Amino acid sequence: MKRANSWLMGLFLILTMSVVSATPQSDAEAQVVAVNSRIFQILKQNKPQLAANPASITALVEREIIPFVDFDAMSKLTLGKHWRTATPSQRTRFGNAYKTMLIRTYASRMLDYAGANISVIRSIEKKPGYVSVYTNIQPVGFPAENATFDARLVSGSWKAYNVTLKGIDLITNFRTNFTRDISASGIEALIKRLESTGA
Repeated sequence: MKRANSWLMGLFLILTMSVVSATPQSDAEAQVVAVNSRIFQILKQNKPQLAANPASITALVEREIIPFVDFDAMSKLTLGKHWRTATPSQRTRFGNAYKTMLIRTYASRMLDYAGANISVIRSIEKKPGYVSVYTNIQPVGFPAENATFDARLVSGSWKAYNVTLKGIDLITNFRTNFTRDISASGIEALIKRLESTGA
């Protein structure tokens, strides 16, 4: 389970998408392959330098990936019912701390995907502006994994807000953990923990 969770989060950070056209599935599929193939190639070409300088991996994440992740939607869905009772300040702080946690915890695992290949199995338009893209990822030296990316249309571009790997849903997984923490000590305590530790 721990390995699957690690793969899930690592995949979420590196397998995101940007689609400049508002047409559904086919354009989204093409962009999933194009964007992720570029990231995998960057990792492959720069693996020694990235391995020697972990801070450069964080910079790569922030430059190539973060702009194409819909952290607003992800934060709202992850907090679930607690989003409604959180103050505007708490929502902003949670979103920022959540993003920092993902980057700090999983950026180093990106190197596992250097030179990986991605192929699209199919995609489904759930409703206008929402598409799920089903993919197969083949890392070098690791077993292939199927991953499903949920994306929504934001200002003319598709942005990923969730990923599911081997039946483990990122949002559901973190919502369960965070809900337990909030029930025990409150949302403010959760946010402060994320802000102080990034984990």
